[in-house]
Amino acid sequence: MFSEILNPIAALCVLLNFGLSYLLGLGVKLGWYPSFVSRKILHISFFLLPYYFGRELSGQFAVNFAISFSVLTTLRYALYIERVRSKVRFLDVSFLAYERIEDRPYNLHYLFFQRVVQLLLINLPAVFVPEYFRPSYIYQIAFMILVFGDGLAEPVGRWVKSPKYSVFTLWLERPSHRSWAGSACVYVVSFICVVAFYPNERPEFVLQLILLPLVATSIEALAPHSIDNPFILLGSFWFMRLIQELVGGA
Repeated sequence: MFSEILNPIAALCVLLNFGLSYLLGLGVKLGWYPSFVSRKILHISFFLLPYYFGRELSGQFAVNFAISFSVLTTLRYALYIERVRSKVRFLDVSFLAYERIEDRPYNLHYLFFQRVVQLLLINLPAVFVPEYFRPSYIYQIAFMILVFGDGLAEPVGRWVKSPKYSVFTLWLERPSHRSWAGSACVYVVSFICVVAFYPNERPEFVLQLILLPLVATSIEALAPHSIDNPFILLGSFWFMRLIQELVGGA
């Protein structure tokens, strides 16, 4: 079990993300860019680093990698507890890359909540029930929608002027907002992902192309503020699986 927690490739992914968060936090501290830019860069790197380094792994080594990455990431977030990070400059600066000013003092609540939900509903089932996220191309589409659709939605929404709408928030007493431009970003990325990764010879391809962008965009729009990642991934994946079963028959 100890060797699983210290899986070297998973440890490398966590350390790279840790170092990146410090560099990005330093940029936020110096006023080079706002934290929503650093937060979304970390969002993308958080998913792409283990995807890149772990894509060729198989068998027990892949299981150890997934368990290790989940455990080490959770432990890493625990270091951001204010009592700890206030005493360590590296941690304090690193946390700036994640902190959304309007979410104070609940930024860490959102990080932990989302991590626990991902661990219970995505990471553990994927490790111990290998057929959970099959076929792989459907999971890849849902994964890419989460990484790039959700990852780019907030920057696009802030840089492109468009109407905003309120969304449900946990802990915060005031509502949060998303934009039509950000939601349009999720729609476009979802459409591109279906075209790029879904087998176009399958009978349900056109239906997926029409419906999935609408569904993924609706999930992102309706999901609670700052904890939408598992909803987008799981909702997109299981919708595609449902359409495949109903229309494609396999």
